[in-house]
Amino acid sequence: MAPEKYVNTDRLVQTFLDLVRIDSPSRQEQQISDHLKRILEGRGCSVVQDDLGNLVAELPGQGDETILLSAHMDTVGSDTGITP
Repeated sequence: MAPEKYVNTDRLVQTFLDLVRIDSPSRQEQQISDHLKRILEGRGCSVVQDDLGNLVAELPGQGDETILLSAHMDTVGSDTGITP
């Protein structure tokens, strides 16, 4: 039997709303980078932040396989002051 999958939708939506509220135009991502670093560290990840604010987080798993997730933090072409 496959393990039950569970997504905390309340936490997912709240995290999304928190991120949307942080202005992060290109080359001005430090605030959102700091916020994401706190979240990742709070989840047990080891996090390295380079001089440009990029994050590399690692969370050891239980198997031999590696999973890579990649994303950008800036909001190219969007306005600032978004209120969801």
